[in-house]
Amino acid sequence: MQRASRHKEKNIGGGGEGWQFARNVGKAGYETSSSLGKLSSYVTLVSGIGFGLLFVLIAWWVLASRYGDEAVRLRGSVVESKCSTSVGKNTTTSCNVEVQYVFQGNTYTTHVTTSKPKSKDQTIKLVIPAPEERPQDAKKDNDAIKFYAGWGIMGLGILIVIGSIVTFYVVQNNKMASAAYGVGSAVSLVS
Repeated sequence: MQRASRHKEKNIGGGGEGWQFARNVGKAGYETSSSLGKLSSYVTLVSGIGFGLLFVLIAWWVLASRYGDEAVRLRGSVVESKCSTSVGKNTTTSCNVEVQYVFQGNTYTTHVTTSKPKSKDQTIKLVIPAPEERPQDAKKDNDAIKFYAGWGIMGLGILIVIGSIVTFYVVQNNKMASAAYGVGSAVSLVS
């Protein structure tokens, strides 16, 4: 014999019209946010590929604007260095350095600007952009900055493309991820 309970059983999580209504509303919201997430992932894919390719093109331009293959890189030695310091909000030092270099048996002198004083006979990297036409036009070699900046921008562009493709794939193939992405898209549209 079962003993009769003095307490009325509560119907938790079971039938009832109120529970069914809430469940249907939740399911509809989940489906809607999932659809919005999938749609937003298309926009992310297209814009990510567009921005990534733009970064790759900018990187290509930076790398191509370096000195050409005909440029000659060499080292010169400091003859004289004259520096001036300007004091203001920020203290800056600018040095006009006379550099002597030898190219094809001839000795040339050029002037370069540096931010630090150079001692006599210290070496400085130089580049002659057009050695056959103007061997006397040597400049300070700043190609390393363009080289690293170009490859850095290219790497960033490739990461943007890969990130947008991975995001698209995950959102399209995972219902929970697409719903979360949809909620995030809706919140960013509202705010």
